[in-house]
Amino acid sequence: MSIALQRAQVKTILLAVSGMGNVEDRGRFANEPLEAQKWYVRGGRVNGCMIYAKALKPEGFSCAEQVRRTAFVIKWLRSFTDADSSRKTSEEALQTLTDALLAERTLNGTADNCTEPEPTITDEPALYAIGEGKYLCDLLTVSFIAEEYVAVTYS
Repeated sequence: MSIALQRAQVKTILLAVSGMGNVEDRGRFANEPLEAQKWYVRGGRVNGCMIYAKALKPEGFSCAEQVRRTAFVIKWLRSFTDADSSRKTSEEALQTLTDALLAERTLNGTADNCTEPEPTITDEPALYAIGEGKYLCDLLTVSFIAEEYVAVTYS
């Protein structure tokens, strides 16, 4: 499968997670900051994520197969309100996201397997510039590798 198909399946999984906010499967707003603000900011609060995918060097598996690997990183920005409730809410949201990825280890059939998701939350909230504003946010990240076994062709 292509990275685009796998990325689309990751987006589908994320959209099913409650409270996910807007999900963008590419960094299309890098040169359009006002569009990014419209996409991620609602009522002065930020809630949205971006999916990054990168093809890794294939690994040999046997004479007839190799493992095609794609590294995925999901970056999720959520507005920070106060230390106690924001941290608890972010941890719960991150666990829900991780559980959703664990439940679908083949990315709806576009991969043969995915590695265990590695979730992290920034230790301290930080100011993020989105459009013309700056917002105090927690950054949640989840990374994993999708693996696909493909036949080796010789010419």
